[in-house]
Amino acid sequence: MNPKTLSRLIYLAALTVAAQYVVQGAMASGATLASFPAWFLIADYALWAVRAFVEASVIVALFQVEPKTPRHARLLFVFEAALIILITLTLGPALYALGRGQTMAATLRGGWLLAWNLALASYTPLMMAASGAAYRVAMYTPPLQQAIPAPDLFTNKRARVRQLAGEHPDWSRAELARAAGCHISTVGRALP
Repeated sequence: MNPKTLSRLIYLAALTVAAQYVVQGAMASGATLASFPAWFLIADYALWAVRAFVEASVIVALFQVEPKTPRHARLLFVFEAALIILITLTLGPALYALGRGQTMAATLRGGWLLAWNLALASYTPLMMAASGAAYRVAMYTPPLQQAIPAPDLFTNKRARVRQLAGEHPDWSRAELARAAGCHISTVGRALP
């Protein structure tokens, strides 16, 4: 997937949650949904629909980004699995409650309602983190591997033969070859 598309998904995920933060802030200070104008609630619902599209797009993006290292593959897998599990755990109870004609508060009791709300609240941070990870993987350029030339063993041995010949001018070619650890033909090539 195009890195520019991934960065747009990050911004779109943040934008779609803006109305929810306004609602949460107002309700935390004592307001009710009735105190919001109708256009605002319609916009909030529209942003929820866009967010559903963003969720699906982020999952598609995660599967389309080509990992460049084993670490990238593991990172993308963790985000893919986490998003799929989170969507299943939050959407499943909501569909169950809808099918029974109940509210979430009536369907989930005690700590389950709190856990469901926390999972729902983690959608946006997880989507943004997954998009960011996919963006980083897509933009990753592995460091260049410089080709290190293999040492020329014959040149090194020839240099050793010349060094030994200079230190021991009285040695025979066989003695030089034995001391340098090479064949006598290498000694012949090293010395004039």
